[in-house]
Amino acid sequence: MRSPRHSLLRLVLLLAGGAVCAATLGAAAGQEPAPQAKKAPVFRSAVDLVTVNVVVRDRNGNVVKGLKREDFTVLEDGKPQTVDTFGFEEVDAADNPPPPSEIPTILGGVGRPAPAPLVGRPVVDMHDRRLVVLMFDLSSMQLEDTQRALDAARDYVNKKIGQADTVAIVTYSSSLDVAQDFTSDKIQLLNTIDRLDGIEGMGFEEMLTVDPEATADDTNGAFVADDTEFNMFNTDRRLQALRSMIDALAGIQQKKSLVYFSSGMSQTGMDNRVAMRGVIDRAVRTNLSIYSADMRGLQAVVPGGAASQASTRGVSAFSGRGVSRAFDSMSSSQDALSSLAEDTGGRAFFDRNDFGGVFDRVIADTSAYYVLGYSSTNLSRDGKFRRMRIQVKRPDLKL
Repeated sequence: MRSPRHSLLRLVLLLAGGAVCAATLGAAAGQEPAPQAKKAPVFRSAVDLVTVNVVVRDRNGNVVKGLKREDFTVLEDGKPQTVDTFGFEEVDAADNPPPPSEIPTILGGVGRPAPAPLVGRPVVDMHDRRLVVLMFDLSSMQLEDTQRALDAARDYVNKKIGQADTVAIVTYSSSLDVAQDFTSDKIQLLNTIDRLDGIEGMGFEEMLTVDPEATADDTNGAFVADDTEFNMFNTDRRLQALRSMIDALAGIQQKKSLVYFSSGMSQTGMDNRVAMRGVIDRAVRTNLSIYSADMRGLQAVVPGGAASQASTRGVSAFSGRGVSRAFDSMSSSQDALSSLAEDTGGRAFFDRNDFGGVFDRVIADTSAYYVLGYSSTNLSRDGKFRRMRIQVKRPDLKL
């Protein structure tokens, strides 16, 4: 049983607490609420525009002009899409006025880390221009391979560049470097190529490719270190350089071409394959085609090995196993280049010593084409690829 003194003390404390609460509420009620600044309404909207190039030819192979938006049908996963943007690019038309001489700086920050999203990049209008990037992968080429690449580029600038051609030159060794931003000045391009002349390639791709099935007898008993991790890292760095180049060109809606000079590219493990698919996805979304050229040229595989390699020993040189492994190694180094080209709408060039066909194909693919753009009706962002099909309503034409 509580004492009377304890009950009286509790009653005093309760009354005091009630008085404090009442005073606080009274003070709050007597104050005027502070006016809040009115915020301007913000409306945000975003549209993902899918662009695709279409070259239309007749039965004789001539480019067909004068088609309209209504002549095309765009299907995505079998569902029809509405063509929102439509245009026709004819770069080499004789009656075309020369494009403006001022060319904005496009590759200024290409060596820096680029933001991941492609949406929101500033749009650069390069209408009536053929955009070509010459990329020299010095990390994979030997000195003679680099020389062949520079000679091919020099011949292209001297003989095949027109008034609408705009060319940029970049190199990759241990880092990505812009040797020349986009320009139409032949003298400036030739001077840039001359500065690269004599630069010795690193040749990592050829020097560090080791046959995992080679025995001690096949390698003269020498110890060969396992360079799988290094090759994987080297390939990832080269793919990252390609991706940085593609991201830098994302603001240009017109078709772009990248000529990739290298001496092969090996894929090791799932990491390289994921990076490869990322590069291809970015290239397709930014309307860029890759034309890969293996600068090793026409190669001959002999049982005893090339003159630059140590002779093999054992039975592999006579049983055919050594030649078979050499073919597999060469084919493996070209598979990645083939994927980069074919999956982006370009073309891969292997086993040839004349590389003028690379530029002939670029010119043919970019001389006259239609540009169609649509906003997909499938709004899901599940990261899956979608099958797009373009049709023309006239049966006598070929896309």
